[in-house]
Amino acid sequence: MNRADDIATLFSSFGASADSYKEIEPHYEYQEQPLAPPERLPIAPAAPVLVPNPTPAQSAPIPTCIQTDETPLETAVIIQAAVDAVLEVAVNISTASKPLSAESGAEKPAPETVFPQTIQASATASLRSLLEKAAQARLSTQCQQVPVAPVRIKARIVAVVSAKGGVGRSTLTSMLASTLSPRDGGQVFAVDLDPQNALQFHFGIQDAVPGITQACLEDNSWRDICLPGLGNCQFVPYGKTTATDLQRVQKTMAKDGRWLFQQLHRMELSDKDVVILDLPVGTDESLQQALDIADHLVLVTLPDAASYRALDQMKRRLEPCLGKLHPPTLHCIINQLDPTHGFSMDMGEVLKHGLGIRLLGVVHLDHSIREALAYECNPMDKVPLSQGCQDIQKIAKALSGLLSHAQVKESSLS
Repeated sequence: MNRADDIATLFSSFGASADSYKEIEPHYEYQEQPLAPPERLPIAPAAPVLVPNPTPAQSAPIPTCIQTDETPLETAVIIQAAVDAVLEVAVNISTASKPLSAESGAEKPAPETVFPQTIQASATASLRSLLEKAAQARLSTQCQQVPVAPVRIKARIVAVVSAKGGVGRSTLTSMLASTLSPRDGGQVFAVDLDPQNALQFHFGIQDAVPGITQACLEDNSWRDICLPGLGNCQFVPYGKTTATDLQRVQKTMAKDGRWLFQQLHRMELSDKDVVILDLPVGTDESLQQALDIADHLVLVTLPDAASYRALDQMKRRLEPCLGKLHPPTLHCIINQLDPTHGFSMDMGEVLKHGLGIRLLGVVHLDHSIREALAYECNPMDKVPLSQGCQDIQKIAKALSGLLSHAQVKESSLS
């Protein structure tokens, strides 16, 4: 097999044809063309350089002869690069040692610096700006943390609570509010904090009215929703609400531990005013906030076994609050004591002496009070001489005496 067959076999293995294959005879007669001499660049004479204290790098001698094996063109390029470097060093030194300009009177900056003055000035200004902002933020934070003068609720605060429902708490709240006599022309405000919204019926208000929920959502003062109550008192209803609005108000109250304080503070009460809070049963957030601002805590109970057990649990629940530096004074009212029933009288004695709570008074069972309220009448006007009304008048007189001698409890805004 000759070489042509080998080439044809090779082409066919790649799927090609060797018909177009043509061999070229090698030819090695190369002749190197002579290089033209490099064109020498004109070199301007350098200005005289005055260097006071030349460094070793600056004063190093420049070799007068360069030995190299490169071609003439490569040698010329190297020599030209060396000359350019020398000229650049000379220009830099000359610029650095140049005297002050007669026109500007200022020294021009050297062109070759690691951090030009413009960049250094910009960095300095930026750092100064950042430091000023940091200092302002720090001083602003310190100003916010400086304790301010205490802001207080000037009015006397009475919180009415119960260990369980159905003990007549709202009835007593409405009758005490209409019977209390604030000193020197002050006002009494009855505030319903119970979502059941039952206190308004004790004041003869049957229609749905806007109240605390709406005022909270619209950021209005409670003075804007006050209604006339019984006697000379003013009534702040809980008002109509929906499940969604009620949930929103409760969330707001839970987030802001001073929510109740803020609402009462916005009413701009005087030290002659009295606020009576009707609080819901249980561990509602409003109860916890009321305990923080109340001067007096009135616990209403019935003379029965269920109330006794619930009252004992209520005492344990109130112990953390009553152990504070300025706790409210705890009182107890025994409601609906039945003198015709021996067991009711015995339970009354147990409650008087067995719980260790200051007894503010006893209200005997009086059906005339229920009848007056059913007819939307003020029992104090309808049946003022009934046993129950007489008992409430005594309690109101005792409470008025405590309020007139009590110091106003101060509460600070956080």
